[in-house]
Amino acid sequence: MSTSSPLITRAVLAVYRALARLLPETFREEYLAETLDDLRTLLKSARERRGPLGALFTGTRSLADLAMRIPMEHWNGRRRRRDGNDNEEIREMRLGGWERMGNVLKDLRMAARGLARRPGFTSIAAVTLALGVGANVAIFTVIDSVLIDPLPYPQSERLVTVAHHAPGLNLPELENSPGTLRLYREFTTVFSALGALNELERNLRVGDQLDRVELLALTPSMFSVLQVQPRLGRAFVDEDALEGATPVVILTDATWKGRFGSDPAILGRTVELDGVTTQIIGVMAPGFAFPDPDPVALTPLYVDPEGRFGDFGLAGLARLGPDVTLESARQQVSDLQVRISDIDPEIGPPFLEQAGWSTSVTPLREAIVEDVEAALWIVLGTVGFVLLIACANVANLFLVRAEARQKEIVIRAALGAGRGRLAASFLSESVLLGVLGGALGVLLASVGVQAIVAHGPRDLPRLHNVAIDGTVLAFAAVISVAAGLLFGSIPMVRYLGKAFASVLRDGGRGTTEGRERHGARNDLVASQLALALVLLVGSGLMLKSFARMRALDLGFDPEGVVAVTLSIGEGVDEADAARFYQRVVEEVRGLPGVTAAGATNSLPVNPAGMNGGSFHIESQPREEGSLPPVSMFKAASPGYLETMGIPLRKGRAMTTSDHSGELPVAWVNESLARTFFDGDALGEQVGFGGEDAEWGEIVGIVGDAREL
Repeated sequence: MSTSSPLITRAVLAVYRALARLLPETFREEYLAETLDDLRTLLKSARERRGPLGALFTGTRSLADLAMRIPMEHWNGRRRRRDGNDNEEIREMRLGGWERMGNVLKDLRMAARGLARRPGFTSIAAVTLALGVGANVAIFTVIDSVLIDPLPYPQSERLVTVAHHAPGLNLPELENSPGTLRLYREFTTVFSALGALNELERNLRVGDQLDRVELLALTPSMFSVLQVQPRLGRAFVDEDALEGATPVVILTDATWKGRFGSDPAILGRTVELDGVTTQIIGVMAPGFAFPDPDPVALTPLYVDPEGRFGDFGLAGLARLGPDVTLESARQQVSDLQVRISDIDPEIGPPFLEQAGWSTSVTPLREAIVEDVEAALWIVLGTVGFVLLIACANVANLFLVRAEARQKEIVIRAALGAGRGRLAASFLSESVLLGVLGGALGVLLASVGVQAIVAHGPRDLPRLHNVAIDGTVLAFAAVISVAAGLLFGSIPMVRYLGKAFASVLRDGGRGTTEGRERHGARNDLVASQLALALVLLVGSGLMLKSFARMRALDLGFDPEGVVAVTLSIGEGVDEADAARFYQRVVEEVRGLPGVTAAGATNSLPVNPAGMNGGSFHIESQPREEGSLPPVSMFKAASPGYLETMGIPLRKGRAMTTSDHSGELPVAWVNESLARTFFDGDALGEQVGFGGEDAEWGEIVGIVGDAREL
């Protein structure tokens, strides 16, 4: 919590300055600078004596005091202009005096006693507010951790990703190839460091325990890009990434603690990755989780320094050089594309023009959160409406309570209490109730945040970072005080406004009758209905979208299908691997209750494992310089189509002998057959790759299944 205290101080001072703009200008010029100095001293003293919570309490109290001062000072300004004097009563109410602070504390104590005498009212109002505040705090916690907090790397704002786009090839997003990395490594001047990474799955054996785990393969230069080093051991060097080098691995902190019991003598020990003995040379620091915390270890990534243009699939990451702007980096990377032919003569300007080739240089934080940023802000706006509805409900309760306090108002006014003192009594009670509801809301939010982290969508970026911190507590304090001021100001205006004279004249009798009595409540009910209508319309649209998604034809039937991840490892002969997987499928098919079984390297609606690239059609020779057709493809076993419920439209089904036949065979979906073969692709010869493409015969056409 030590790092959260300065955050609380800065947040309170920032909110205080913003609220102070509502004060009269002459008052600001005379007192604000001195008041901010006093507040800074108070916060420092409270932090030293009671820690971050003490600073938070003092800041909340000061904000509440300022909020009460704003209407009072405007009222006093009008009185001074009207009366032409600056009497002692006005001077006593000025901001920042210790006597005034004592009055605030006295009002808060009286408000606390008043709320304690009415536990039913207090409980209902506090719980109502807690629901609204808790929802806002929980969502803001996610937004703060995902969107606002900087990435845990030095000068993370200078980290950028480099990607490519070829809409003419139906490839809207491409990562990097060895060729593009070579292009940027040799010709750019805007990057101080450039690296690449790739996520892998491997079989990890530690002793007798064998698991399928995620690894992060990265070039040695990535340590310079991220400016991180292992906490134990060393980082990768260029020699580690060469073909034939001794296999090495760096563990993440979680793996070191969970699988090796934080063994300080871990360096030099070995593990097996896909059956290959690999030496442990380092352990990363606890904060390293790039791009997410799932990878259990890091392995060196080899990138051919003489690589050509193809084989895209490497995520490129760079650090901008000193004084280099994002726009200048984008411009230079875009200008460099004309030099692609220097590294791959087969790719000339006409090809790039037909492909609609372009590049994008994006800040890393933006690239990580771009898919969820808008959705998160929309959710925060939605729960903001919920808080407003909660405030309207509590304001209604306060109106009823204010009506019961009219005699008290009359008596205090008759004894000499001015509007300011009476307003302070209303606002002290409402702010105190707002803080109470906020405290309960933070407790609810902590439970909600734990549920989000445990059960939230795994593709939500930086989910592992989501936690309540000082910034979130400051946000909770601000919205709690603001909510208290909002619902407390309504009865204050109602009974300390134009009706004040009639309250004194009538002695509190009869002022709650007629239209005037119900006007404020009707306005609140109308506001609630309007806000609820907005939420209802939004919910209806969401349900309609959900219903459309449910009705979407996926092209396969997921009902009753269970997926199990299995891998024999890398470096195994393809025919041997195919026979192994086929034996597994046959054994699973024989289990009780199993009606069909198959295997694939990429499940529908999940692009992981799927490959893609250009292909050739024997009956349709391509003109020189024209764009090749591009398609995604994957491997599957006999029984896969039947298991997924994907219909066979034409041709024959897969058989166990297809993987070992002399001529490779392929199945295409209806869309590809319709696009390239006018719907009839049976018997056509296709080849994937370049000049050494492997040709195969299309022996079947299957229904379209949604793959992405």
